[in-house]
Amino acid sequence: MTTCVVVKKAGEIAIAADSLVTFGDTRLARGYEENEKIFRIGDSYIALSGRAADLPVLRKLLRGLGEECRFNNRDEVFDTFTRVHEILKEKFFLNPK
Repeated sequence: MTTCVVVKKAGEIAIAADSLVTFGDTRLARGYEENEKIFRIGDSYIALSGRAADLPVLRKLLRGLGEECRFNNRDEVFDTFTRVHEILKEKFFLNPK
């Protein structure tokens, strides 16, 4: 299970995530696998969780969206992830059923 935490206090924001990677019952500490669960897209920071194999795919996909990747408000987040879903189905064989 991934833990991501964001705290805002006195106009400052802190974001953190664990660095443990698991493959089934196998656990790899950060020393064995570089696992950046938090990364920057434009002016936004994104924290991902899920299977270890999914993280590089989503990082590359989000960075590759360019101007289509926007997180300034709720509608933009929804539109961005609607586009991500389409790309995952087309290029990464995501089965939505």
